Amino acid sequence: MQEDRGWNVGSTALNHVFEQMQIDAAWSVRTEQRFDWWGHRLRQEVWADPPVLSDGVLVTRLRARTVVLEDVPQAEETLEKVSNMNRLATLNAFDFDPTTRAISLGCSFKIHGGSADWGSQLFLHAVVTQACEAERVADIAQELFGGRIAESAHPTSGARPSPDEMLTVIEKSYVPVGEGASHFGLADFEAAERAAEGISVLTNAGEEGLTAEFPYFGTKASVSHLVESVGEEAPSGPQTALFQAEADQRHPTYGGGCLLRLTLPLGGVTHAQAVQLNRAEALNDGEEYLVSLGAWCVGPLGLTHVCFLPNGVRMGGLVGTMLQYDAYRTRWARQVLAGA
Repeated sequence: MQEDRGWNVGSTALNHVFEQMQIDAAWSVRTEQRFDWWGHRLRQEVWADPPVLSDGVLVTRLRARTVVLEDVPQAEETLEKVSNMNRLATLNAFDFDPTTRAISLGCSFKIHGGSADWGSQLFLHAVVTQACEAERVADIAQELFGGRIAESAHPTSGARPSPDEMLTVIEKSYVPVGEGASHFGLADFEAAERAAEGISVLTNAGEEGLTAEFPYFGTKASVSHLVESVGEEAPSGPQTALFQAEADQRHPTYGGGCLLRLTLPLGGVTHAQAVQLNRAEALNDGEEYLVSLGAWCVGPLGLTHVCFLPNGVRMGGLVGTMLQYDAYRTRWARQVLAGA
């Protein structure tokens, strides 16, 4: 019975996404726990994993993936380019799979009965923007990486001759909402400060943002210097990962919103490590609580996870929830990098 309720949460969320996106039956393939659809050239896969019991609660992971390029050259510069593209991540990550030599846009999100309503809506934002971004970037990505665009056709309707109107939603919905100031403000950051209690060693909130620091090597705060290697103990410098939420940062496509960054206290980082962490998140490697919205890259301060929340995505308590996810992500990243 519990498992049935878990499945229902997943199927209900998928129904919500499918209906809100107004996907045509002629360009989709449906099952209870999955749908694939063709907005134009690319196939987007959206599905729910089997529910799992977590702290006595049945939790279902929702996933979405769009393969953008195939036959991408296996080269060091590929890793650098993927990492650099992820510096402007919103709710999805560019993931390079060295086995299949494919580059995809992907995300995942976990929901349960108590989070189904707002979680389904947030996942909808991730799925919609993924479909749009994948089509928008496909030609540019092919020029940048080589390989071939992962064009495919519906099994019965064939190749879609013209794009679905849903693929214009960024221009028609998100961009107009982002033209003005950020919709995120003091109330969001004060709520996030409360959400950080017990998990951050140092938290500061203000009208335009928030910083928090999560234990990585230890609890010595203030990321003013980077340690020189990935080791079990930090010989000097900070021991914490730095979380930043900034409402004064604008995205070149979406405009106003809130930029979230999580930077690990590591020096000497590489683009390969960023690609490795995105690959591990795509595979759900080892962290039951991990929610994959946003992407890892090498940023100005080092190895950084980036997630931009456009104005159109804002909902009460979201910054605090994302802060908590990044606290889990900090612990998980250390485990993945230490096991490399």
